[in-house]
Amino acid sequence: MERMIRGMNTVSGEVPITAKLRMGVRDAKPNAAKTIERLAFGGEEQRDLLGAPGCAAVTLHGRSRQQRYTRSANWSYIAECAAMVKSYNQKKDDLTDTAKEPDASTQANSADGRMYFLGNGDCYSHVDYFDHVDNAKVDSVMIARGAMIKPWIFEEIEKGQYFDKSATERLGYVEKFCKFGMEAWGSDELGIGFTRRFLLEWLSFTHRYIPIGVLEHLPPSLQERPPAYWGRNKLETLLASDNYKDWIKISRSEMYLGPAHPGFNFQPKHRSNSYEMEAEG
Repeated sequence: MERMIRGMNTVSGEVPITAKLRMGVRDAKPNAAKTIERLAFGGEEQRDLLGAPGCAAVTLHGRSRQQRYTRSANWSYIAECAAMVKSYNQKKDDLTDTAKEPDASTQANSADGRMYFLGNGDCYSHVDYFDHVDNAKVDSVMIARGAMIKPWIFEEIEKGQYFDKSATERLGYVEKFCKFGMEAWGSDELGIGFTRRFLLEWLSFTHRYIPIGVLEHLPPSLQERPPAYWGRNKLETLLASDNYKDWIKISRSEMYLGPAHPGFNFQPKHRSNSYEMEAEG
């Protein structure tokens, strides 16, 4: 990841042009490859006009919009697109050999001038990360839900090992979240209200974490739906609850946000939080 970040530093003073895509709209009709091709080099008319359209980086989420989170991400398709991007980088000079000087704002502003390609979808451990880098041949992996559920995943990737965070350590992340929230929005009633709602949205993800110490197998899967279980202590059990009232209890400590208003209710707004979610038609 450090190599990825260093390589994408701007060298011309322009803001890098990046894009994040899904495979397509419908399951059976992935069209990301065509979009990536246009992002990388544009059409012949664009090359004549701009010299060499370009993109600093593209991130591909291995799902369609229709699919959402009902099935695992398609890393085979991501690998196909990664190979295509690699071929583009190899033949870039031939495709952009025009008489017109390229417009700097359209160029891939990485240090080496090439377009980087990232994969995205279901990365939940250092094993997943290195498997995707080695086998799908992506430059790096974008991690979203995995980091929402397990924010120390980047530490695991850096060290190349699992960390069995205790319930107390996990609660420490909640304390930091509340601290940062009140720094951003204020410690008055309005600021605490903002912090509480964002915290509960986050807890609607973190409750899905299954401690390494109680897992039946490794690596863990982001798509698995475990049965209810008792943690190794009461706090660990509370952190695993899928009841939003328990999430409010976690945020209620005087140490953090204080008690919620008696009439306060909460429902996660992000559809991916629901285990019973159906794919869009």
